[in-house]
Amino acid sequence: MGGAGWQLTGGPPARRASGARREEAASAAGARAWSSPGGGQRRGRLPARGRGPERQGGEAAGGAVGLFLAGDGEELLAGALSGFALGVGTKGLWGGRRVRAISSEKSSMGIIPVEGIRGGQVSPGGGGGDGGPDLISRFPDEILGSIITLLPTEDGCRTQILSRRWRPLWRSAPFNLEAPFAGYPQNDGKQVAATLGMLETHKGPVRRFALTCRAWHYGLSFMEPVLKSPRLQNIQEMEVYLYKCWEFSLSLLQFSPVLSVLHICSGVAFPTEAACELSFPSLRQFTLAEVRISESALSGILSRCPVLESLVLVGNAGCRRLQISSSTLRSIGVSGDKEDWNWGPKLEELIIEDAPLLERLIPRIPNHGLVIRVMQAPRLRTLGYLHDDIPTFELGTLLFEKMVPVSLSNATRSVKILALLTAPNLDLVTAFLKCFPCVEKLYIVSYTPMIFKNLKCYAPLECLDQHLKMLQITNYEEESDINFIKFFVLNARQLESMKFIVRHEKCDEIWIARQHRILQVKDRASGGARFDFEAKPWSSSLVHMKHIHDLAMDPFDGSLCRCHADDFL
Repeated sequence: MGGAGWQLTGGPPARRASGARREEAASAAGARAWSSPGGGQRRGRLPARGRGPERQGGEAAGGAVGLFLAGDGEELLAGALSGFALGVGTKGLWGGRRVRAISSEKSSMGIIPVEGIRGGQVSPGGGGGDGGPDLISRFPDEILGSIITLLPTEDGCRTQILSRRWRPLWRSAPFNLEAPFAGYPQNDGKQVAATLGMLETHKGPVRRFALTCRAWHYGLSFMEPVLKSPRLQNIQEMEVYLYKCWEFSLSLLQFSPVLSVLHICSGVAFPTEAACELSFPSLRQFTLAEVRISESALSGILSRCPVLESLVLVGNAGCRRLQISSSTLRSIGVSGDKEDWNWGPKLEELIIEDAPLLERLIPRIPNHGLVIRVMQAPRLRTLGYLHDDIPTFELGTLLFEKMVPVSLSNATRSVKILALLTAPNLDLVTAFLKCFPCVEKLYIVSYTPMIFKNLKCYAPLECLDQHLKMLQITNYEEESDINFIKFFVLNARQLESMKFIVRHEKCDEIWIARQHRILQVKDRASGGARFDFEAKPWSSSLVHMKHIHDLAMDPFDGSLCRCHADDFL
């Protein structure tokens, strides 16, 4: 949708509450302004969930709260309210999930100051104190409910203490039900009873159900009372994360007609007979990880997903060869697995025959020798990580054998974001840039201590002369990467940013100054290019599954990640 969006931004700091009330407000609401240190309004990436004022900047508890709702009104994001992330934004993420706004109406509103929150205490009638009206609480119940349902169950429940206005909203808002189980059979009954109690207490519709068990379990039969609850009949999202569960519950499949998101990450065997009858008319995101499923069952399920936009297949067994033709798919993430004859054959070949809307293809690491062939994908924009564990990668008329270009009859000009897992081999990387001449963002993860001379003389490259704007080098090492990096410093004419992820505990000013000197930064081809160094003793080229599904974000940009430390999905 077009048209100007509307934006809410934080106003000046409020007066602090006094005594016990101030302490209560600070701990219960934790409201603080979202503004630049100089007091100006700031737009862009929202603060991460759970970060305290000492790490986030801005006002401490008791300040004004800022929200923004920009763009076309079709995407919602939680920002900064009450100590946990709560806000509104365009094409954003909260906890790795894309969120759609409940309203698609255009708006021509301008910037509206929000000054009515005082130490987390909101006027019962929706009005503020001396600082002006509380415009946040004047949102309709439907919008406030949509904001609340983006939060984890516990954080959503905590919104009840913000004010009288907010108190009844959580119980009627769409419910985000999370059911974590420890995996001990003796405790199953109590945990199931607690889950049923939440369903009985909360009167709003259940939007999402996430079942998690991080220990070995004998099956899902203990969850039957929950899965058969009439409250789950119209859920939109289901996530099942189990460590090991040999018994698959057919009750999970009863929701197929209404689901828009389905993630199954578990060591289960998918029932072939049931799969032949499954249909997902509304499914847009689908993940299968560590699942045993036959080729016929998987192909049949995909053929009965008429609106599927995003597909992730990770470490599955039972299917050696998969062919995909889809007029709706926009994102595919895939990885193979080691051969395990007790579990079933691994995926050996993926063939994408026709995908006219496909925008991103993510061969997820580890790949274990998976061959990938893409026949038709004219809109492919994001590609990677490509690495030599892929024995054959075919894209149209381009052919690569273990990262080495073999057939280069025609370049692919649609790719704008390219990620490579490779040694700092200049000949190899420039060959890729000839194959993909319109790349604007290039991510390189260096994984080998091998030293290449990289004394290549510059020859005109369209990518460096006209397109490349961002280059990120992960695992940068001075001894092996200097000439490799220097080539881009001296020849990338459109470069705006170069970032180095360094395997150090820290990057002090003396060390950074030395890198600037030996990389000849003063002689750079692009006078406005920035050079940033980030110390990170350990880094990974693993792309999170949630990032593959989220088409609004660059899946290789780690600075955008808001996942928990243990949330590798």
